[in-house]
Amino acid sequence: MIDVDVRIDASDIEGLKKKLKKLGTKAPTAMYRAINAAASGAKKDMGKETSARYHIGSRTVTDTVHVTKANKESLKAVVRSRGNARKLSDYKMTTGRGIKAAVKKGPTKSLDGDPKAFMATMKNGHKDAFQRYMFGHKKAKIRSTRKPGRKQALNKHNIAIHTFPGPAIPSIIKNDETMEIIKKNASETLQRRLEHEIQNILQGGR
Repeated sequence: MIDVDVRIDASDIEGLKKKLKKLGTKAPTAMYRAINAAASGAKKDMGKETSARYHIGSRTVTDTVHVTKANKESLKAVVRSRGNARKLSDYKMTTGRGIKAAVKKGPTKSLDGDPKAFMATMKNGHKDAFQRYMFGHKKAKIRSTRKPGRKQALNKHNIAIHTFPGPAIPSIIKNDETMEIIKKNASETLQRRLEHEIQNILQGGR
């Protein structure tokens, strides 16, 4: 399991402390509302910025993201993506003159290798690119689909197969450009929403 998180807390609002003092006991309310608005924006940015750089949908990214919200007692929020490694075909894969794939936006690359990659459809209808394990690999055994009781030496035709691995979504969210934008936008949203919440309360709002 891999994860990545963005933490948003009161340490980012130093410049508004004087205004917050005017709110008295209502200050924590303004703060946690602003923090949660910034956290919600950070979740959306994780999807938007990651899908802009990688062959993965924004919704697929945000489905891995959980937001732990701030409240009056805990003035911090955590926006965390958590997930395991995915198949390479979850990103981009093309067939035709050989099998090509890409995780990051840009040209696809051929899945060269020995043993050679091939396309196959499994019994459940799932179609994907596969490769047989090389002799000597710890998982190089006769595939389980062979008929029971059939004894045969391991050879290049009956060796177990595997799909091509791709990165976990948290790993690609960690892209430096993506994280820089997410944190910048979160900080700006926090400041902007806090100003709004302060004015709202000073004008008699809840």
